[in-house]
Amino acid sequence: MARTIQSPGVEITEKDFTQATAGVPPTTVFISGFASKGPSSEPISIASLSEFEQIFGAPTNSAERYFYHTTRAVLQSPASVLVYRLPYGPNAGVDTSNDFSALVYPVASYVNGASSTNLNLSVSGTYFFGEPTHLKLTQAEYLSILRGDGFNWASNTGGATTFSTVPSLANAGLVILNKAQSTINNRFEGTYIGVIDNLNLNPATPFDGIGSVLSVNTSAAAIYGDSYVNIPSTRLNFSLSADVGGGAGSVSEVIENIPSFEISSRQFDDTAILGVFGLRQSVFSPDTIALDYVLRESFVGSLDFNRQINTENGGPATSFFLEQVD
Repeated sequence: MARTIQSPGVEITEKDFTQATAGVPPTTVFISGFASKGPSSEPISIASLSEFEQIFGAPTNSAERYFYHTTRAVLQSPASVLVYRLPYGPNAGVDTSNDFSALVYPVASYVNGASSTNLNLSVSGTYFFGEPTHLKLTQAEYLSILRGDGFNWASNTGGATTFSTVPSLANAGLVILNKAQSTINNRFEGTYIGVIDNLNLNPATPFDGIGSVLSVNTSAAAIYGDSYVNIPSTRLNFSLSADVGGGAGSVSEVIENIPSFEISSRQFDDTAILGVFGLRQSVFSPDTIALDYVLRESFVGSLDFNRQINTENGGPATSFFLEQVD
């Protein structure tokens, strides 16, 4: 309907926008491909082409050019870009191995303040994990562990501190399988495991659950103790621990804050916190060998097979056993 203003002036029109349709948020585009460098098997948010080149480098062949130019084209749109470098190269590809491996933690039991080999929950009061053995596995050995016929968990430690065969894993306290077949390259980039208990989760105490970063040689069959490589702190563009209050983004603070509910009481003494960290070349440091970290996965669970907890949303109790949490 047309309207005519008879005299000059100001017209004020009120419009009701309460029923207006909300705007559509930007689309996130996931792009996977091959690159000459950069972290593999890890989604990374990219804001510009220069950032892409800084992390993954310029393309050197047709496969890498496909990844590069696809990302460049999408960056010209309003979409958010998430890129994922695929492992490629000889055998299973870069940053991966044809072999499987496991971290095997020995365990010590204490009953009434005295050391014991008995792992029975009804008599043991405290368990302590020792430094793990990095054990290389064949495919047949790895599959036997998955099937459950490689070994049967023992009710005692057998005095074992190192492990060289699959049957010896029966006396271990914790076994972490490298099912992704990931490796550590010569720049110490790769996947690392952090494990702590509920002993020191009080925010009024320093964050010191992780004190060092130990790496392995990719060709090592079974290593233990001094055979690990201690990555110098000068190579790390982050802190491992922090004083009371934190705030420095240290690895210890991150892993201690993983639990979503209070587990520092004695009723959760059977609980372990496990963090899967990725170390990669830092894009924030001028030092080309400096490393940054990212928390890729995290798990909180009990070492007791029969342990259950109530869920936050109500309903029946669910398993809190660490293996079932994953």
